[in-house]
Amino acid sequence: MEYLARLLALHRRRIGTPKGARALGPFRQAVLVLRWFRERGCVHCLARDAGVSQATGYRYLHEGIDVLADQAPDLHAVLDRCRAEGMTHLVLDGTLIACDRVAGVRENGNDLWFSQKHKSFGGNIQFLSAPDGTPLWISDVEPGSTPDITAARLHVLPALYKAAADGLPTLADKGYIGAGIGIRVPVRRPKGRSEKALDIDTRTTNALIRHVRAFEGRQRATIVLLAARGRSNAWIAAQTRMHVDTVRTWRGRFAAGGLPALADRRRSGRPVSFTPLQVAEVKALACQLPAETGAPLSRWSCPELAREVVARSIAGSISPSTVRR
Repeated sequence: MEYLARLLALHRRRIGTPKGARALGPFRQAVLVLRWFRERGCVHCLARDAGVSQATGYRYLHEGIDVLADQAPDLHAVLDRCRAEGMTHLVLDGTLIACDRVAGVRENGNDLWFSQKHKSFGGNIQFLSAPDGTPLWISDVEPGSTPDITAARLHVLPALYKAAADGLPTLADKGYIGAGIGIRVPVRRPKGRSEKALDIDTRTTNALIRHVRAFEGRQRATIVLLAARGRSNAWIAAQTRMHVDTVRTWRGRFAAGGLPALADRRRSGRPVSFTPLQVAEVKALACQLPAETGAPLSRWSCPELAREVVARSIAGSISPSTVRR
């Protein structure tokens, strides 16, 4: 809130707005803008709560959005920072931001802003994220009918080619097949045939790319992909910020068992003492007042609740500390 209010105050000074000339100060304008982002409520209601007209509410909202957008980093600056931080790769993807129906048609007569893929109106934006999924950069919007590969060619691919030449490749999904050198995408299966029609090396590469793009298994798949590029264990450990012994372990498991070996092994651990049904019954009992169950108490204590659980045969035995947990 305070950050946006400071940006709005600086913006007003920069454009020469006289003090007291606005219906709302920078802080109350920031409240209006952030409420719209958080609640997605109607601008009429936000303007009413702020004590301004609907037209002024729209003007203040768009001004706040523009001020925030000006703080977004430049694509080339983002790529320079990623290389300086030693990131192993970037992730490119696109998404559809829903919107109301917008006028405009394509050459074939279809609505320009209607996405056949998502079956809804919206705008296509491209974004880059770090290996851990942190958003780094977002493109300008294109009409919803624009394919991801077309939007990427317009906004981001030329810069990614230079980054790939400098050792920073990009991973993407099958929607970016044909994007060019440095954009690693899975290989599409032959039409009308299953994934097994691909050779084992291609299927393995496809699975590794999916694992790296997904949250689960990202670090393990990254180790394997970097190893396939001829990197040493020490270099991979430094880039992924893992211990060299961890890198050596996962490389060995993949070499011995392939992709299935990257999954967690079954752990013995302590057997479960209580079933999910018993846990739910104990929680339901704890949510009732003792008087409703006939117990002469004003509220449950853990020892009393444990005795009631045993008395009702919910469990054969249970300690007060287990009830507390």
